[in-house]
Amino acid sequence: MQLRHTSGSHKGLDVPRQQLLLHRDLGPSRQFSQTADVVGCSESTLRRRAEQWNWVERLAEYDSGMLQKASEARTKEELDRYKHQTSQIACGGTVEGAFQPP
Repeated sequence: MQLRHTSGSHKGLDVPRQQLLLHRDLGPSRQFSQTADVVGCSESTLRRRAEQWNWVERLAEYDSGMLQKASEARTKEELDRYKHQTSQIACGGTVEGAFQPP
């Protein structure tokens, strides 16, 4: 199951799903103890739910997908910057930071 990134409140969702999303929102370094503090239940309850609903695997897939998207965005940004620089050079211009022969 693919988790969607949502912003704002998780109201209206069932409690285990709210807890999963809150746990997810703590980021890749998340800890069950942190989530338990936020949601006001025991860490053991969260661990049982996590095991029952495969939270660790699902969130690992989610985190991997988010890292992939960030990497693709960086790559596109770098490619766009390169295309811009080469088009400026091709038109006889100069690019700040580009190699300039003596």
